[in-house]
Amino acid sequence: MKVSETKRIPIIVTLDTSCYMGKDSQIKDLNGNFIQKDKIARDFVDSLFRKLSANARGKNFFDIAIIPYLKNSLDITLENNVFNNIGKLNSSSKKVKKQVEKIVNGRMQYQKIEQVSWFEPATSGADYIISALNKARDLATKVNQDYFPPIIINIIGTGIKGRKEEYKLIRISEDLKEISNKAGEKLTFFNIYLSDKNSSEFFPEDVEDLKEKDFEEVLFEMSSEMPEYLLENLRIQNKNLNFPDARCLAVNVEPKKIVELFDFEV
Repeated sequence: MKVSETKRIPIIVTLDTSCYMGKDSQIKDLNGNFIQKDKIARDFVDSLFRKLSANARGKNFFDIAIIPYLKNSLDITLENNVFNNIGKLNSSSKKVKKQVEKIVNGRMQYQKIEQVSWFEPATSGADYIISALNKARDLATKVNQDYFPPIIINIIGTGIKGRKEEYKLIRISEDLKEISNKAGEKLTFFNIYLSDKNSSEFFPEDVEDLKEKDFEEVLFEMSSEMPEYLLENLRIQNKNLNFPDARCLAVNVEPKKIVELFDFEV
């Protein structure tokens, strides 16, 4: 999929900033280390923004919006709830020190390096996913009809309990997935779930394939079928797999594997 300044891609990130992402909510990484969910979310968003910024090469090929579940819950230099172009994205970043793993002389070591970041998580309060998705819908419907349809990436750290609330989520997600551009191309709705359960899902193709049948079933129904341009990148990453019916759903998946999908031709 070739992008340009006149055919750009709007990307909206809705981000769980509730107490379910804070210091009492940790999951294991691939090396067995416990990491706070909000730190994982930050790493994903920062990695995605760095990739898009590098991909754009200073041109306005992408419009970026970040919508926290809770108002004023991000220590962020990027303006919330509105689209920011690449110029604004680049000028609003800051340097932070981050601990990374590195193999030195055959042994795993931890080193601190400087990386570009856009925000620090500041979790508090209850869960307001529906409010955030309503804001995302309002933004998505105002996108220039000549652009590619928006991509919404929802990062969530807890399930929603109750049939009534689950129904609301599925209904709003169906509304989102019907948003299209002038060419009839539909919005892509992507869900990243940081679950407390010790299981993962990597773009499942059928609800029966889910290892956990709780909130994951709701998220499966909410998520778009993966569009061809993302499927192509997914197949490049996983040469032995086809993923013909993959859904845009990842549960407890390393952020790097998801960010690699968002590699666009410019």
